[in-house]
Amino acid sequence: MASLRAWLRRQPQPFSLRIRTEDGEERSIKLGDGRDKWKVAEQTIATSRAVAVEALDAEGKLLRGEQLREEPAAGADDGSDYDEKRAARAMQAQAAMLDRYGARLNEAFERGAAAANTGQENLVGLVEVLTTHLTMAITNLHNVSVNLGNIVSRGIGGGAEESQHDQNGQMLTQLLGQVALRAMTPAPSGDKPQSNGKTEKK
Repeated sequence: MASLRAWLRRQPQPFSLRIRTEDGEERSIKLGDGRDKWKVAEQTIATSRAVAVEALDAEGKLLRGEQLREEPAAGADDGSDYDEKRAARAMQAQAAMLDRYGARLNEAFERGAAAANTGQENLVGLVEVLTTHLTMAITNLHNVSVNLGNIVSRGIGGGAEESQHDQNGQMLTQLLGQVALRAMTPAPSGDKPQSNGKTEKK
C-alpha cells in the first residue's frame, strides 16, 4: 500500500480521484486538506475494491492512471456468482435428463399401442374366419337334413299319393332343421326344464 500512497503524492498532485470497481462502476473520490488525506484516499480505494484509479486535476482532466489489479474477463467465473452458475448448470443437466426420460416414456407408449392394435386386428380376423366356417357348417347341415328328409319321405309313402309325400317331406324337413338348430345353440344358464305338457296336481 505504500507504493499506492507514493503514487498519489507524486507531482503534480491530484485534486480528486476516479476509481473503477470490479463491477465496472466508476466513482469519484474528493481529496481533503488534512495531512492524512493520502492515507484516507488509500484506505478508500482499498475498501472500494477498485481495479483502477485515475488522478484528476481541478478541471477534471486526467493527470495519470494506474491499474491496481486485473479486471475479471467478461463471462468468466469471478467467484461472486460461482454458486449461482453451478446451480444453473445442475438444473440444465436435470432438465436434459427429464426430457430424455419423457421421450423414452413416449416411445414405450407408442410401441404398446402398436402392439395392442396388432393383437386386436388378429383377434378380429380370427373371429371372421370362425364365423365363416360356422356359417358353412350350418349350411351343410341344413342341406344334409333336407336331403335326408327327402329320402325318408319317399320311403314312408310307398303307395300313397304324391301330394301326401310332399307334405310329409316338408314337415320332416322342418322338424330336422329345428332339432339341428337346437343342438347347435347352447341353452342359457339357469333355464328351467320345459314342461312335458302335463300339469302337476297340487
